[in-house]
Amino acid sequence: MNREFIPEKQLQNWFVDAANNNRLGDAIQNREALKERLLELQSTARTTDAVSRDGIARALRICELLDEADKLSADRSVALPGYNQMRPDLVLFTSSAHYLLVELKTQPGPERQGVQELLAYSSAMKMAMPYVSDFIYIIVANSWEPLLSFSVRALILEGKRVLPLKWNLLPNGEFALDAKLDLFEFDFVQPYAPFYAMTTSTFAVTHPNRARFEASKYFRWVARGVFAECRRLQQAGFAIIWANPANQNDQITSLTLATVNQHWQHGEHVPSDFNPGPIASPSGIGRVVHKSAKQAYIKVAGKADAADFWTQSAASEAAAQLYPQSSLSYELLDGSRLRPFERDFEEKYCSNEGFSLGGDCSLSIYLKWQLTYHWGVQVQAFLPFGELKDFIRLRQFSKPVDAQEVASLLEQFSAYKDYPHSVRHGYYDDAPVR
Repeated sequence: MNREFIPEKQLQNWFVDAANNNRLGDAIQNREALKERLLELQSTARTTDAVSRDGIARALRICELLDEADKLSADRSVALPGYNQMRPDLVLFTSSAHYLLVELKTQPGPERQGVQELLAYSSAMKMAMPYVSDFIYIIVANSWEPLLSFSVRALILEGKRVLPLKWNLLPNGEFALDAKLDLFEFDFVQPYAPFYAMTTSTFAVTHPNRARFEASKYFRWVARGVFAECRRLQQAGFAIIWANPANQNDQITSLTLATVNQHWQHGEHVPSDFNPGPIASPSGIGRVVHKSAKQAYIKVAGKADAADFWTQSAASEAAAQLYPQSSLSYELLDGSRLRPFERDFEEKYCSNEGFSLGGDCSLSIYLKWQLTYHWGVQVQAFLPFGELKDFIRLRQFSKPVDAQEVASLLEQFSAYKDYPHSVRHGYYDDAPVR
């Protein structure tokens, strides 16, 4: 018996009784399905599945906590003095000082506010108990409308500990619960041509040979920071630390970050004769952008097909404004710099220019005119993330140690992404496949 709408008090009373008798964990019927899905994701160990894998692992941990959780309060305000009352439906706690906020929804209208309310409650409690670890969110609803579903997905994407549950009223008056496993499924993989889709920015310094270890240590510190942020953003690409001789006494140490530009197909570095093959019709926000760009074009060129060349060029430029080109690589490197260290390093070792951060360019240009262009390049560290890391693990490649090995690796990754034309147009047309 599955009643779509029931009084919220009925569900709250059952939850209070189940919590008092430690029956909440047993009421979740599909815990085994969660475990099986987690094992599947762990067996492949793809970095692109990290959000799903980690989210399900956290959800299973919440199920374990529910086995031992006790009721702290039900419908009592947690607000500090001077603030309006905020009453979570249920607050549970464990002997290990975990606090679980439970929001119960039995009507379709208020359900969309569930996540907003949980965040407000946890903020109020954090202000009163600043040393409590991160709060755990449990939202229980029957009607999982898109706004509620995507709000919970946002929590999962941010790494929050959240367990979404769907309630079902049984004939005997008991409730059965099912974890919303579908909310943990994400697909971040899209087709792209790495040579044109990846944008790079390079952070470099020229220094005496005697300072090479200090420079390399600093760049490794910066690389670890941008690497972690790229993983959080579900990016694909790599960070590479490389060095080449400037002269007999000096060396240039560089850190390059490559990330994927969402609107790469509309970038200036894509050749006019590049053929990416069949392209799926845009959907979601992509459809919104596409329609807005089309309207911008028509506003300038009009609907007539016979617009002159200059009008068409102006219209194309107006449409291109709706496809902004990413500067993520530059921004992440710039935001991870430690200026006091750089000033000290420059005063000690740099007689002319100090640290410099170059603007964004395509991977194709970077490989042709930077990495493989210079003589004597040594790869000190290569940190892939996202799809590139999965590709390297799948093909069991060893870490590249020089520029040519990096070039070969990226040639093969381009072919793996099913964009053969990107190889033909690549920076290194006769690159050997290893």
